[in-house]
Formats: sequence, C-alpha cells, structure tokens
Amino acid sequence: MTKQVEVLIIGSGFGGVIAARRLAAAGRDVLMLERGPWRDTVPNRSIGLKNLVPLPQGNKALTHGLRTVGSHLFKKTFTFNNKGFIEAYAGR
Repeated sequence: MTKQVEVLIIGSGFGGVIAARRLAAAGRDVLMLERGPWRDTVPNRSIGLKNLVPLPQGNKALTHGLRTVGSHLFKKTFTFNNKGFIEAYAGR
C-alpha cells in the first residue's frame, strides 16, 4: 500500500470511531485499521459480517477476553486466545 494519509487511527473501538468520524467530517484524510475479530453484535450482523465471535460476558469476560500478555521482562508475548480482545503489556 503506497497511499499516504493525514491521520491513521488504529482500532475501531468507541474512541477510534468518534475520532475518525470527527476528523473525516473536518475534511481530513483518515485511515482506520482494525484487527478484529468482529464480535457478534446486532450492528455487525445487520451489515452482513460472517464468522462473528461471541462477546464474552460475566465471569468469562476476562478469561475468554484475554488475548495476549507480555512484558519487557519476558522479551516476548504469550497468546492465550486468538479470539480475545484484551492485550496486556507491562513496559518500563
């Protein structure tokens, strides 16, 4: 990809979506990147997305939601669940 953009937004969470929308409305050239996986929610189903992953709830929110854990002490990250949405990293 060789296109240049003014603003790159990583993540389509609430903050990323609001920031991208406001910047685009102000005339900026915005690119948003999202890794996924897409969660099984009404908005995602309504636009026809397939292979949606359930959103963990209750006690499973942390255990099923945790994707990776890393630290500068380990020199690597440990992936627990590829469908998780929480990435924890302890830096200096």
